[in-house]
Parts: sequence; C-alpha cells; structure tokens
Amino acid sequence: MAKVDINWARTRDYPEGKDVKSRDSERFIIVDEKGMQLLHDQIDFARKVKAVHDQTLHFEDYIFITPENGKPYYVEMLNDHINAVAKKMDKKINVSPHMFRHMFATHASANGVDSLQLRKFLGHADIDMTNFYTHGSLEGAENVMRLTEKYRN
Repeated sequence: MAKVDINWARTRDYPEGKDVKSRDSERFIIVDEKGMQLLHDQIDFARKVKAVHDQTLHFEDYIFITPENGKPYYVEMLNDHINAVAKKMDKKINVSPHMFRHMFATHASANGVDSLQLRKFLGHADIDMTNFYTHGSLEGAENVMRLTEKYRN
C-alpha cells in the first residue's frame, strides 16, 4: 500500500491550486499495487498526450488530461459522461462522481469501519459530516445485527 498526500486542490476555478479548507481537510489516498499501476499508466498516457502537443509533462501538471488539447479533464466533464451513461440506463438515475464518495463511506461504515477512522480518511473536521455521508442501509442494519449477536443471546 502507498499513501499519496493531497494538500491543495486544483479545479477549473483554481488551476494553480488553493489551500484546503482547514488542516483537518488535508486529503490523502491509499492505493494498492493495482492502483499504483493505474496511476503510472495514466502518467504515461499524459506524457504521450503532452508530446503530441509539443509539450512536456511536469511534476505539478495535471495527469488527467484530454487527448484533444492536453488540457485538464475537469470534474464537470466526468459529470457529463456519467450523466450520459445514466440517461441511457434509466432517466430517473441522478449520479455524480461525488456520490461514489458517499457510497464508499456508507459501505465502509456498514462493514465495521470505525467512524473516527472514517472521518480522518475522508478528511472531515467534524464527525457530523461523516455521519451525513454514511447513509443507513439494509446492509448496514444486517451488519449491526451480526456484530451485536453475541450481546443479544
């Protein structure tokens, strides 16, 4: 496993990045060997795209870029692609990349991840925000029943 720290955010509005909301908002990701390989593959792809546009990929550059112009692949573009897929599946589906974050938090909580550890992993300063992310589910209820079975007998 490898830890990658993300201590500033770059978006379309802040292409050079801006500080995170608070010290507790510092983000990091944990990736396994497969995740590291995927990141290396993406960096190689970004280098090739930059080369096509007579540019060099630098350390501080975005690695998720569009092949057409070598510009950053913004979350709005991902939202558009996800919405296009959702419309083909069922017009009632409303999804976004951020919803995957909520889904991860819900599944982690339902499968026994401690709320305080999850709060830190998600980069939340307040446990209430983590609780907002972890929506109750049938899976979670069943897990609570399994975890508490020995205390109910």
